Amino acid sequence: MASDLPETILKKSETAVKALGPEKSSKRYDETYNRFIDWRKQQGTESFVEEVFLAYFEDKSQHYAPSTLWSIYSMLKSKMIANHNIDISRYSRLLTFVKTKNVGFQSKQTSVFTPEEIKKFLLEAPDSEFLVIKAVTVFGISGGCRGEEICNVMLGHVKDTGSEIVVRIPESKTYTAKLFPILSKTSVEIIRRYTALRPPNSPTDRFFILQRGNRCFGQPIGKNTIAQIPRKVAAFLNYCVLKNYLIF
Repeated sequence: MASDLPETILKKSETAVKALGPEKSSKRYDETYNRFIDWRKQQGTESFVEEVFLAYFEDKSQHYAPSTLWSIYSMLKSKMIANHNIDISRYSRLLTFVKTKNVGFQSKQTSVFTPEEIKKFLLEAPDSEFLVIKAVTVFGISGGCRGEEICNVMLGHVKDTGSEIVVRIPESKTYTAKLFPILSKTSVEIIRRYTALRPPNSPTDRFFILQRGNRCFGQPIGKNTIAQIPRKVAAFLNYCVLKNYLIF
């Protein structure tokens, strides 16, 4: 029984639990958790069984991008362990649901890259040839962004908080602002490397500009160029049929 443990052990345990959620993002973690708790009460249940989480994420999937669903899942997982000692990553159906929604680039013919293939591309493709392509890929996956939205991202829309990259696109195709975090260590490092490669005196504030070798130039990347990026990812992965791969 935990109540039988020495007070020093209990205090250290409490400290460890509080550290489960990133300190800089604790407010956002709390807000995400509280929204789930409020939704659960509105549904007339106090249960934490898998079916409750599946219903919650099904509701959220109607309103949020796949990457946002994954962020909500990650934050809830942390808070559920900290507050209730429940590990929702053991809910296999829930995990499959969230992963399926977050599968990656998709073409008009529903051909997709798996998460493992995207990870392979981000880790193995050389920066000297693919850094801007990797950065665009991160945005496409993390925010479910369309080519036009990626094309219109400005420097001021991208904020490095130290623990994550937060992107806010004021206008999207749905005429609403789009806000999403870039959380994975690999993706954050890619965006930081790309940002460092941009010349400080670039004549444009557009975030994505052309890359040649280990240099970026002031010419913004156009929508048509962005639309071809999934094909370049497919070519790196040695896909045989490249024509199916278009951006969102």
